[in-house]
Formats: sequence, C-alpha cells, structure tokens
Amino acid sequence: MTKLRLMFNRGAVGLLVGAGLVVTPATTSFAATTPVGPAKATITIAAVGSIDGTSFFTALHNGIFRQWGLNAKIVVEPTGVEVMNEIASGAADFGDVGADPLLTSVAKGLPLKIIADNHGTATLSYYAENQAIVAGPGTGIKSIAGLKGKKIGVALNTDAVGYLQSLLEQHHLSLSQVTLVNMTPADGVTALARRSVDAIATFEPWPSAALLEVKGSRVVIEGHSKTWYDPGVIVSSESYLSAHPAVAEAFLGAVAQSENFVRSHLAQGAMIATQWITGLKAAVAKRAIKYVTFDMRMSKLVVDGLQHYMVPFLQKTGAISGKFNVSSAMDTSYMVAVQKARPQFFSGLPPIPSGDQLS
Repeated sequence: MTKLRLMFNRGAVGLLVGAGLVVTPATTSFAATTPVGPAKATITIAAVGSIDGTSFFTALHNGIFRQWGLNAKIVVEPTGVEVMNEIASGAADFGDVGADPLLTSVAKGLPLKIIADNHGTATLSYYAENQAIVAGPGTGIKSIAGLKGKKIGVALNTDAVGYLQSLLEQHHLSLSQVTLVNMTPADGVTALARRSVDAIATFEPWPSAALLEVKGSRVVIEGHSKTWYDPGVIVSSESYLSAHPAVAEAFLGAVAQSENFVRSHLAQGAMIATQWITGLKAAVAKRAIKYVTFDMRMSKLVVDGLQHYMVPFLQKTGAISGKFNVSSAMDTSYMVAVQKARPQFFSGLPPIPSGDQLS
C-alpha cells in the first residue's frame, strides 16, 4: 500500500508558514460591481486527479477558458495537500480541494479562501453524493451495522473519514468499533480485490472502480448522509484575489459555463476526464460522474452545512481546536457576482430558496 505523501493540515501548514508566508486576517473582496465578463490573464489551476475536476478539464478542452480571455494551464495533483501547497506558494492561482483539509489548514493559518463549490449543492445543508462505502467479495457486509469489527480501507485525514463517521454514528456505532487501514483511494480498490480489507470508504471515481473491477464487491451505501456536508471547494489565495478580482470572476464564470455543459453532457465530460486522470477507464468514469453534483453556487445553506456538520467533526477529531467561524475561510462575493450576472449557466439546477440566497 502506498502511504499518503503528506499528512495534510498539520505538516503542510507548518511548512508553508515556516517558509515565510504571512498569515493575514480575513479580507473583504474587491470583486467588481460591473457584470462579470472576460479578463485577459494567464492562470495556473491545480486540480486533484478525480472525477470532480471534470469542470476544469472540460473548460480547457472545449476552449471555454479562452472565451473568457484566460490562457489556462492545469496541473493534476494526487491529493488536496499538493493543491493547497501550489496555491499558497503562488505556483498555482486556483484549485479544487475537499472542504475538510481546506478548513483545517485555514484554521491553522494558511491564507486561502473558498470562493465557490466545485461540486455540492446550494439547496441543502447536507451533501455527500460523491462518496460511498463498498464491501469486498465474501465479506457478507450488507449494511452499516455489518461494518462493526471490520477492516475498512480509507485515506486518513480526508473527507472520506468524516463521511464514514457520520454514517456509523447514525447507526449508533463509532470509529473505535471498526479498524481503519490508511491507504490511498487507488490502493483501496487493490486491497479490496486482495481481501486485505473488508470494505473501503472513499469518493468517486474509486467506488465505481471497485464495483466494476472487483468481482463480488457490492455497495453498502452511496451518499445518503444527512449529517454531513462535504462539497469539493474551489480555492485561491487571499493575495491573488486582492490583486486580481476580475480574473477571479472570469475564472468562475468559465467554470460555471463548463459545469452547465457537463450537466447535460455527462458521458462526454467523463471521456474528457479520462484524458487527465491516470488509469481512469471509460466505463468507470461514465458511472462515477453520475454521482457528482456539479453545483458551484454559494448560498447560506453552503455556509450552514460547513459550519454545522464539517466544523464540529474537525473539532471532535482534533483537526481544529477552539471555536472556528467558517465564514472566515470564505469569500463568496465572486461567485455571487457570477450567479447574478450569468443565471443561464445554472439552468436545470433547483432554485436556491429565497431566504437562503446571498447578496
């Protein structure tokens, strides 16, 4: 099994702060008040090698970034740790990462901001549709209760642990009643096939890979946690946003246009993703993309979901100490500007309840 390259939030943040990055207080956006439009710039995007990055890959593949005046380069990284390092160091301008490691790192001083969801929902305060628990062949596991006493492969310090814990607690179990085996998502599929773990808790495309490639594997549960809000988030650094507000809006506008395309062309988006994600097979990509909700809008429900479900989990596990206001890690103004200026890009999505809209 391959060991995770970095145990994020602790070592990564210490490295970055120690290297001389100055932690600044939460800032107010300088987002433009004029309608969102193109902004001529060269940008680098750091993307995790997962199906969630399809909106970035498609925007580049279909020339959408260029339509917005952006000369974009995408660097694919194995985990969100590398993505955050790239952005904090200035090597990348934007990126996608799980909300769990991002909030943990910001709480420890990393000067990054959530500017939009990459995937998630703006109409509910819970979301985990891209995550699943898959049982291996011959284990007899058919339900969450059946996980008690079993070995579960999971990448520690990732969102998948929180997802697993939320489901266990809903069934009156705890993490202490299962054995967690630390491994990357890809290694989890291999371990399931070799029967060295009984189940895996992970995010797409790895549940789909397990189900299609490991004979006898079965779904224990996909999504369906109403006590967990776990979107993928789009982030940038405070310094970049302050210096390039129009570019931030143009970037989000391009991604919103791309997501609108992907929602109505899932199979095509899946095939584009296979060109970027090493080893991702077409059949796996086409199944996996159906479990990702491409809704990048910001709403009060997004903030509430992170504050009421994600933050308490991080406090309980010791990743965040003391009180933490999730709003300090967010600047929603850029995305709200896109939502107002380009409503056509969100066609087909359920409307945000009027009381939960952000101004």
